[in-house]
Amino acid sequence: MALTRAYLLITNRFARKYMFLMYLNVLMALILVLLCYGIVSSCEQVRDKAKKFDAALYRLLVYKSPPKLTQSMTTLKLFFHFSGKPEVVFTLSGFLKLDWNLLYSMMAAGCAYLIVIIQLNNFI
Repeated sequence: MALTRAYLLITNRFARKYMFLMYLNVLMALILVLLCYGIVSSCEQVRDKAKKFDAALYRLLVYKSPPKLTQSMTTLKLFFHFSGKPEVVFTLSGFLKLDWNLLYSMMAAGCAYLIVIIQLNNFI
């Protein structure tokens, strides 16, 4: 919506007295992009930390097992850890996976929308 309003203001569809609205709409679009970038970046960092923790736990169980534990107990412990452990994934209410692909898709959809508006302006 901010892109549409900014485009209409740039193409002089509105009076010049509303020029500050163009800057406000462009600023709002940039803030939304930065907000999405921050959210996706944070989710990716948490997911990477969880993977590193799993790798460290695996190394600890395999290479540094206490001498009191037998091999079968260590194997059983590893089996239960990795079978019951779901991978850390952030989603939007279970509908979309929140990662860089989603952010790139949102930006591509915004650019495609802007291109359609520009092309329709030539016919009107």
